[in-house]
Amino acid sequence: MSGDESEASLRLVAKSFSAVGHELAGPLQTALNALFLLERKTAQAPPEFTTSLRTLEAAMDTLRTRLDRVLRLPQAFFVTRQDTSVDEVIDLALQPLGADAKRVVLEVARGRRLSIDPRGAALAVSELLANALEAGPPGAPVSLAAGVEGHAFVARVGNGGPGFPVQAIDPFFTRHARTLGLGLPVAKAVALAHGGHLQLDDAAGTSVATLTLPGDPA
Repeated sequence: MSGDESEASLRLVAKSFSAVGHELAGPLQTALNALFLLERKTAQAPPEFTTSLRTLEAAMDTLRTRLDRVLRLPQAFFVTRQDTSVDEVIDLALQPLGADAKRVVLEVARGRRLSIDPRGAALAVSELLANALEAGPPGAPVSLAAGVEGHAFVARVGNGGPGFPVQAIDPFFTRHARTLGLGLPVAKAVALAHGGHLQLDDAAGTSVATLTLPGDPA
């Protein structure tokens, strides 16, 4: 498959996933609301019932988080460059992670600026972080180093996970132990749209994904 064909296929997959996500978002929110009301009316229920209810609620919350990620996929393919700081990109990237953002060990070149698409860059970094958090040992930290090298935005995400499978980026998504691994292909799509690249390395028990997005100095 050529580069153009691969990018077109990724774009089609993103649009398809987004359409499915929009179709599921409404019913999912209705189910969450019903669970909330049910929990309020079962205060005196047996402990095992309450436990099962909370497990179901947690699963629904996880599904909602995954849907939110799917709905953001089209951002990977439409580049709008603007004067952006590294700080802005990283702040945007951490927001979707919620409480898991506390597990990210940051090394950020604060104040450095260049012209890239902040939403696309943030999406790619956020997906790489989510992938690293989910693939690594439960509760373990991940590292994020971000800055400007030459005229490019560069972000390196590392963890102590099991490494990257050969098919980590192509085909479009792979399964690992606990989730549907969208992070790597989404980051690749953002890199392609910017004319950049995504590099995967395994060394000394650490897996590192390096995202490079060429830009103009601001």
